[in-house]
Amino acid sequence: MTYLMQKFLSIIFLLIFFICGCGGPVQQNIATAKIPAQTVSQPPSGKEPYGKNLYRNKENHFSIIFPEGWEQSGGRGPNVVVVSKNKTGESINIIVKELPDQFRKYTFENFSQQDVNDFVAINIQDTKKGYPDTSFDGSGTAYVNNCKAIWIKTTQTYKNPTNSFQLTSIIYFIWKNGKQYTISCFAPPEKFAKYENIFISSIGSFVLEEGWY
Repeated sequence: MTYLMQKFLSIIFLLIFFICGCGGPVQQNIATAKIPAQTVSQPPSGKEPYGKNLYRNKENHFSIIFPEGWEQSGGRGPNVVVVSKNKTGESINIIVKELPDQFRKYTFENFSQQDVNDFVAINIQDTKKGYPDTSFDGSGTAYVNNCKAIWIKTTQTYKNPTNSFQLTSIIYFIWKNGKQYTISCFAPPEKFAKYENIFISSIGSFVLEEGWY
């Protein structure tokens, strides 16, 4: 991987992980934001509905089915599109960011295994700058809606003026159509196993709706 690519990934990762953190645990303590106006919960005419937790975003051309009973709200930060949260605090965050022009033609299909390894290593390295106790719990590649994704699982401690707590996260990254789509899922370490299949099921429902381009 080139030096330019490494610098780009370092900047992208640092921004994304801190936004994910704010979209998850911190948002439990603030007023619920409104979902952006471009979001609709019903599918276009002629398509079968998939339940009330179908979320469709026309601006960024994707849809996802969040877990039944979870509530959706707007996210904090300009790139956090939506946060879906369980009543006990577990959350799924969707972040969408435009890729710089020189990277808009790439997908993870263009990445070698070494590129994937570098992608993961840079992510962990930069995450530890903000969360020094971060533990690396695993990584790999998978296909989401026929798009190759890179996933990373970590555990880290979040601190604020009144308390501190640990969260385990699994984050899926997708490069497609000149954008990076990030699906990040958070739960306390002792509860993560209980919610992991729920997270993976929701991630598996993520669809890039090409017909809207």
